Amino acid sequence: MGERDMHWTIHLARSPDAAFHLIDWVRTADLAGVAPERAELTAIQLAWCLTATRRPLRDKATKALVVLFADRAALAMRIWQGFAGLDDLYVVERLAATLFGAGMQGRWSTEELQSVAGMLHDGLFAGGNPPANKLLRDHASGLIGYAAAQGALASEFDLTSTRPPFSSAWPIEKISEEQIAAFKVSYGDDGKRFHDAIVSSLKDGDFARYILDPIVRRFSPALRGTDPLPTAGELRSQWLAEFTADASEEDLAAYATLQAETVAIKGERNGPVHADRRDNLRAAKRAFRDAIGPQRFEDWRARAENWRDEGMYQGFAARGPAEFNLAWARRWVAWRAHELGWSEALHHAFDRGIGTGRNSHEVERIGKKYQWLATYELAARMEDNLAVLTGEEEENGPSRLRNIDPSMLRERTEDDGWRRPREASFWAPLRPTIEARTPGEALAWLHSSASILDGAENIEVSDQDGRQWLVLTGFEIWEEDRDWLRSESWRRIGCTVIGAADLPQFLERLEGIHLTGNHDMPVGGADGYHMHLGEHPWAWPDHSDNGWIEWRPNGGDWQAPALSVRPPTAEYTAESSSYDYSITQNITLNLPAGWLIDKLGLRLSDGRSIEYRNADGEVVFMDPSAHRVGRSAALVDRAAFLEMLAREELVAIWAVAGEKSVFGPLHSDGFGGRRSFTRLFHSEAGALQALPRFETFEKPSRRQRAILLGEDVEGLTDDEEDEDVEM
Repeated sequence: MGERDMHWTIHLARSPDAAFHLIDWVRTADLAGVAPERAELTAIQLAWCLTATRRPLRDKATKALVVLFADRAALAMRIWQGFAGLDDLYVVERLAATLFGAGMQGRWSTEELQSVAGMLHDGLFAGGNPPANKLLRDHASGLIGYAAAQGALASEFDLTSTRPPFSSAWPIEKISEEQIAAFKVSYGDDGKRFHDAIVSSLKDGDFARYILDPIVRRFSPALRGTDPLPTAGELRSQWLAEFTADASEEDLAAYATLQAETVAIKGERNGPVHADRRDNLRAAKRAFRDAIGPQRFEDWRARAENWRDEGMYQGFAARGPAEFNLAWARRWVAWRAHELGWSEALHHAFDRGIGTGRNSHEVERIGKKYQWLATYELAARMEDNLAVLTGEEEENGPSRLRNIDPSMLRERTEDDGWRRPREASFWAPLRPTIEARTPGEALAWLHSSASILDGAENIEVSDQDGRQWLVLTGFEIWEEDRDWLRSESWRRIGCTVIGAADLPQFLERLEGIHLTGNHDMPVGGADGYHMHLGEHPWAWPDHSDNGWIEWRPNGGDWQAPALSVRPPTAEYTAESSSYDYSITQNITLNLPAGWLIDKLGLRLSDGRSIEYRNADGEVVFMDPSAHRVGRSAALVDRAAFLEMLAREELVAIWAVAGEKSVFGPLHSDGFGGRRSFTRLFHSEAGALQALPRFETFEKPSRRQRAILLGEDVEGLTDDEEDEDVEM
């Protein structure tokens, strides 16, 4: 792997154009007409791009392979079989992701899905010891889980065989400072040598703090099944008991000397040692190591040393179960990255030219690749062997190490969160009129009923073909922004579902409450950020009762009993600012809640159109912003939704809420007031019934209003409400 990375991976980092050209061809060509031989050659070339440390290339090659495999399960199997034994798990892991993503496009037959899942199971999980790579296991078990959810596996298939714990080696090696000190390179012609970038990154760099440490902190140093989990004090006592049992008098004297010198240096407090005294403490530890030998010294460091002595960010907890020693994990990952093949001769010249920093991910060092591989290995081995601390269980959600969603085939949606489309979309056809050129006109507009868009036409919409939809969630904002004046109006739609018999009680509880905040109307469960689009809703446990949750309205009586509601939508999020370079902007989409998918008989079309269709292939639910210009929203077929509600004896409740406001120039305190409104609707006999509008007004202070009008503010304070303003 090291030699290959020196030649091929560095070449891809420096000269990626040809590979990007191939990717673009796959994403735009009519692949149905591509000959099988050409498709296979293309897949082989793309698979070799998965070794790249240029993240945009690796991530986009991943998505191109998903596109190529989505209608070619047999090709996916051949490519997997050709690469599964490669000595580079960076490639193998990501290739497994392409199979997972291709399967989730939904175009493989039951037989094809069964064959691919069986191949992965037999090759990885059948023996109970899959490769120790957290992401490889995650992708492969995900594909097998998807096959099971689609009914492609035999009823007797044991899904637990694809879930940890597996058999893997433990404990990890104890790495000494001398071993770490040997990882030095030359950065100039003066012959001086310093820690290489791997060591620097893992000693106390961002990779250590923000990637590795959160993974390691999940675990106790105790083996799975240990109960109760040991505290830090118990670990030290255990080590000391074992040490004294076979220690010589010289060993015991050396330990006593270390303890005395430590107290003399740092006192009794259990915190970091001041920088100017660390050399003294290090000298004391070296003397202890020389006295008892390196092997027992490293055992002490792993189990009993307070490594905050070096000013790092973990201390042995005074109470509760101890975390795994982060210093041990950091040293091990640094050592393992070198063991995997990184060397000064092969890779340092390239790596030293790569920028560093918290957001420098586009092109990564070869050494960073090896750090990732070592981290994925450590995460897998810890998961197999160690007890998880209370509250840190990951079994109920996707892995935090995930760095790409292979089922999502869009680079962006048409809602970037900032752009304001010039034309109204069919799901938000109304636009308020805001033509306030002076503060006086703006205040007149504010106190009028204009621009309060809370009618049923906000919910009941029709597309260009005349098909009727209901908006379940959506948000729109409109502004008139002048240098001296800003007028703003916005409205939000939210929806939840209740039992028909609960309608009177529900409406009574919501009376006199604004539902203007995001999620003031509840959203259904989804694992959001780390969840793959194609995993919803089958992959992760539904913590609700078949969609029912207990909810208390924000602003209502928190002493009153919770209301049973069934939110009809969930959310999906992918961030372009993370490690995923296959998308060009943050993506947020509204999805149907799991119970709604079940009741309407829906399935995801694919990862590009992102529509939910029924058994007849008709689109019943969509977020139109996936491929239509406009803001993100949730639309459901009107007839299908209302018929389902009647059949299940349910009622939908909508809140159409918003505000209109007037402000002075940006960064000024000018303010004319804020008008808030909320109107409720509910379904009844195949139609929507509207309730009266609830409205409030936030008055400006006399000072704020004077600033807005350009008047003298001397003597005015924000404590004085402007009594001249009426609602």
